[in-house]
Amino acid sequence: MAEEFNLRIVRNLDDYRALRRQNAREMRGRGLYRGLSVICGIIAFFGALGLTGAATGFSREGLSGAQLLLSLFAFLGLWWFILWIIAPLVQDRFNPPLRLFQTPVQVALRSDGVQVSGDSSSQFLAWPAISDVAETGTHIFLRVDGASAITIPKRAFDPGSRASDFVAAIRSHLEAAGGHGITI
Repeated sequence: MAEEFNLRIVRNLDDYRALRRQNAREMRGRGLYRGLSVICGIIAFFGALGLTGAATGFSREGLSGAQLLLSLFAFLGLWWFILWIIAPLVQDRFNPPLRLFQTPVQVALRSDGVQVSGDSSSQFLAWPAISDVAETGTHIFLRVDGASAITIPKRAFDPGSRASDFVAAIRSHLEAAGGHGITI
């Protein structure tokens, strides 16, 4: 590689949220995650019907069609509210970003791997240790394993096409090392 990249990165809360969104995107793509979500939804639906039945005393008449439809709409509205409104608020409240994530780091792309150095730590990742690269409109994620990634905001690059050159260089190294890259 003719050009080496050396970036000084200062990450913030938005970068941490982008990493969490990327992790959630990757998890949703897995069949097990989708299956568990559907199974939990079905269990919750029948639980809501059971509670509604308990409230009516499980009478022979049961629920009318309108009551059943209203219960279904109430359940789906509550499900949506919990998943899309409450969950992100609770995650931000109880899972604050680590101070270590927000410390400035130096990311150096070399022919033998990626060097990540900060004030309190330094880590070298040889190319076979990096499983893939994911790129969004604002970030680049170097996936190290299933749970961790190096988050690189695109604002760390000079104006122009440097971010695309960086991603192309990483992909060429990953292909040479037997890895693969994904784009999201």
